[in-house]
Amino acid sequence: MSSTYNTQLAALERHLTNLVCKTMECDFEMVGVSVSGQLVRIQGVAPSYAAKARATAAVREAGYTQIENRLRVAPGIAIR
Repeated sequence: MSSTYNTQLAALERHLTNLVCKTMECDFEMVGVSVSGQLVRIQGVAPSYAAKARATAAVREAGYTQIENRLRVAPGIAIR
């Protein structure tokens, strides 16, 4: 893989992570998003089941249909 591809992939993953964090109103450190081909994988911790669902919806609205939401729900976590 070329370094340009890796740079573009890293930028896309950062963009999607920021989108998810903004949607869930949580800290950036709580969530990670990885992209492999057409699959977007969301990992980390969500403050509620509703926030977890919003994360999937935000990625779907960004144009992705293959989404694997691996967020754990931890209601007691601090949000922004």
